Amino acid sequence: MLLFIHTLKNKKIGYQGLIYREAVSNLISYSTSLEKKKLVFAGFNALNQAEEKIIIHLLTNQQATIYWDIDAYFITNAYHDAGLFIRRFKKQWKNYVTHPFEWISEDFQQEKNINIIGTPKTIGQAKIVGKIIEDLAQNNENYNKTAVVLGDENLLIPILYALPNSINTLNITMGYSGKNNPAQLLISKLFKLHSNAISRNASTYTFYYKEVLEILNHPLVEPYIKLNDVIQTIHNNNFTFFR
Repeated sequence: MLLFIHTLKNKKIGYQGLIYREAVSNLISYSTSLEKKKLVFAGFNALNQAEEKIIIHLLTNQQATIYWDIDAYFITNAYHDAGLFIRRFKKQWKNYVTHPFEWISEDFQQEKNINIIGTPKTIGQAKIVGKIIEDLAQNNENYNKTAVVLGDENLLIPILYALPNSINTLNITMGYSGKNNPAQLLISKLFKLHSNAISRNASTYTFYYKEVLEILNHPLVEPYIKLNDVIQTIHNNNFTFFR
């Protein structure tokens, strides 16, 4: 294990735990190198032990400021899990003996206008989101403060395609799995097509029509072909396989 860690350090790479460990072990030298610079931590809720040690040290040296992501409803409720970590930080961190605790919002219990829209499938959700934002734009309403919160990260790409052309800038603040990247999905479909191909001889292969259509119908391919003509030709000739 020590040899593995030594090798990673020599290559200046590391897994998450090793990076945290190195950050803590080099905290004093890093703090000294900051000189008069000041760091700002914003939007945190829970911290691991390494993050907590780093932030406490910088706060103690007055080299950082931190703004929490917490609502008064959760921090004043001693039994609510959403405020579990921050209640502990507020109580135990010595920095808050002499400094104010920031930032506590009071939005959760404010009156809200909630409309529930039923849709059968996830793609339908994406289309509805696009339509709502398009209506806001057409009615000249300010949608600069509009947030779309996704319960499923797989909806990100469909919603981006569903947004109206009038939306020329947006801020995406969520992670997205590489396996769902459109280019990677297209490559996977191409591999599937060739893996399932039936070999007639050394130079001739036959491909199943549904797998061909999956590729032609992909968002990165479909704009460059006349897909409706291809589908019509397949149906008219009752094609099942292609060479």
